[in-house]
Amino acid sequence: MDQHVDAVNDMQTWVEGRMIVRSARGPWHVRLTEQAVDAMLGLHDFDFNQPWVLLVEVLDSARCSREAILRMRSDLGMDMMRSRKATAWVFGADVEGAQWMEAVLRPLYDQVGPVAFFQDSDQARQWLRAHLQ
Repeated sequence: MDQHVDAVNDMQTWVEGRMIVRSARGPWHVRLTEQAVDAMLGLHDFDFNQPWVLLVEVLDSARCSREAILRMRSDLGMDMMRSRKATAWVFGADVEGAQWMEAVLRPLYDQVGPVAFFQDSDQARQWLRAHLQ
């Protein structure tokens, strides 16, 4: 872990090289999406002009409010303009609502860049590293 950024109740965010890692405990609500934005803004030493990738590990629940989905949609476009090359979501087998969330997220990413969904963080990291090369 290169740089610890945020550890607020439901979310932790840190940097591993050119990979931003976010671990979030759902269900997702607008405050959780705001925490995600705040964490990104807190990456003062991270060069968003260089290629980077995002790993999102979801714990407990992937259920999400409509308002949070709308917020994620607007934030996603901004991130992709800042050289994000790919996003991997990790839903463990015990995460409630994982299939529903994947179905919601896929169309959001169709317009902006590669996304993949995994049950294993190591596989997600491997996939993301390939997108940085």
